[in-house]
Amino acid sequence: MKPALPKSLIGLGVNFLTARTARRLREKSRDLRQQEAAFAARRDTLLQTDFGEDHGIEPGLTLAKFRERVPPRAYEGFIPYLARMRVGDPDVLAPGPCAFYAVSSGTTVGRTKYLPITTGMLAHFRAAGLASLLFYTARVGHVGIFRGQHLFLGGSTTLTALDSFKNGRAYAGDLSGITALNLPAWIERHYYEPGREIAQMADWPAKIAAIVTRTRHRDITLVAGIPSWLIILAEALLKASQREKSRASHLTGLWPNLECLVHGGVPPRPLPRRTRSPLRPHRQLPRSLPRLRRLHRRPRHRPLPRPAAHD
Repeated sequence: MKPALPKSLIGLGVNFLTARTARRLREKSRDLRQQEAAFAARRDTLLQTDFGEDHGIEPGLTLAKFRERVPPRAYEGFIPYLARMRVGDPDVLAPGPCAFYAVSSGTTVGRTKYLPITTGMLAHFRAAGLASLLFYTARVGHVGIFRGQHLFLGGSTTLTALDSFKNGRAYAGDLSGITALNLPAWIERHYYEPGREIAQMADWPAKIAAIVTRTRHRDITLVAGIPSWLIILAEALLKASQREKSRASHLTGLWPNLECLVHGGVPPRPLPRRTRSPLRPHRQLPRSLPRLRRLHRRPRHRPLPRPAAHD
């Protein structure tokens, strides 16, 4: 793993990147260019794969031709390619071999599905995660979420080795666990909660208890996870606070600087108010992005540390 940047430099960086993101969000003419660039990059990547060869992908292929040659398909349409990837064949759906596979519950086809998580996808997850945070900071006008820690409530980071893989090693597990194992070094060092040791835990009640013990007195500015999981955690945190003087009734009472909830799966708004109440006070919240919502209008932020002076 590369050494992490000091937090003082991160403070300067996120301020600069926030200003740049705000400027780019105002440039509507960038939208089409960005889409064209994304398509060209994906097309050129497929040129290096068996899937691309089987579907007539060639340099300069237009989007219209691409749609003709690569129609949408269900998971079953990829099974022959995925079977080759899981034994270690390289350059099948993506350049090189694939070392990680996210395991789904198989609710649609009745069996477990293995979804390849390639090196390119992991790089995209890291870039998209940072971009989402910058969209948020650009729209709220401050970088408060970078002044505290970020709590990610996900599946276990303990992965299972695939015995079928012939060349090297490959692993399968929860998607959130795979992404947590591949965070940028600066995120893991300065922001990531609940830390690697707790993230490995598969026993859910024990994991919730460990997170409560570790984080209830920390400065959490962002929480992320599936709403139903977050509600379970919030109820456990608030129950623990009842044994102390704080006696918080919602998470912003426990973590005063908490301002951002990142959620996947289902939105929290359709949940009954009684169920949502541990997450936030009963009031209408300003919305910045569909999956990024402010929980606290004016958190009490501390200034980011300044870079150390050098002679």
